Amino acid sequence: MEEKSCEKSSHGNEQGFKKYLYNEVTAIVAVVGVVVGVMNWVNNPMAKVQTDIALIKQSIVTIETNHLTHIQAALEEHKQDEKLQAEEVEKLKEQYSELDKKLERILTKLE
Repeated sequence: MEEKSCEKSSHGNEQGFKKYLYNEVTAIVAVVGVVVGVMNWVNNPMAKVQTDIALIKQSIVTIETNHLTHIQAALEEHKQDEKLQAEEVEKLKEQYSELDKKLERILTKLE
């Protein structure tokens, strides 16, 4: 009889130990799951920010390589147009001055 009770207690200890191990493993898995979840939650915005930075850098490179040359060309063209307009204004001033002198001569002859 003593043998049966010893067998029962060893079986009971074995079951208790299995339950204890199961509870410990469950707790470890839960903690690891929470840690992994928090790491993903923290890393997601960081990855988004890094992606946004890469897109901004690509946009800057595109502007520098494509659009900047066009903008500079347009500015140069505008400067040339300004220069031509200034020359045209000077010519018009000279013509006005000549016309004014001719009108003055005509008026003096008429008097």
